[in-house]
Amino acid sequence: MYYRNIAAQKLNEENYSDAYWYTLESMQYDPFSADAFNMMAVSYKRIGEIAKAEEIYLYGIEKSEDKLTLMKNYHILLTSQGRLDEANVVNRRLSNMDDPSPVHWFNVARNSYETDDFNGAFRYYSRAVDIAPYLHEAYLGIALSYYQLGDLNRAERAFNRALDNVIDTSTKTLYQSKLNALRNVM
Repeated sequence: MYYRNIAAQKLNEENYSDAYWYTLESMQYDPFSADAFNMMAVSYKRIGEIAKAEEIYLYGIEKSEDKLTLMKNYHILLTSQGRLDEANVVNRRLSNMDDPSPVHWFNVARNSYETDDFNGAFRYYSRAVDIAPYLHEAYLGIALSYYQLGDLNRAERAFNRALDNVIDTSTKTLYQSKLNALRNVM
């Protein structure tokens, strides 16, 4: 984990060579880490070695136990290349996965949202909520996804669900202000 954290920092700094070497070192301790495969593939993708990134994604999906993030990022890679038929196959496989961790689905949803895949974001936030109906952040993600998709009524309902599940006063105030802003545009 130590070396993966440094590798992630190097990725953020766009120091892909060091990110690669720290990731490789982390794999000495955990050779089938999904996070390590993902960082390695991202490093290659960012330097333009798309074929190598794809090879690593496929190998990681085959060997790692935690396939969810790898498959989502592989889906993004295929989509960015316009390989939509292959991306759809990966997306169907991803949708049929049974991962009991709401955090995994939440992270995949957030990744989908950040890449403007709002339908995917909605689908994966919903998976997180199915597992953990108390997860107010997932309801917020659903609300924002609906907003981006232009479905303001459903966005309002999701904001209300987020409000129902939040305990922290400052977060509740933030959600309420977002809901009020939404109502002003409805």
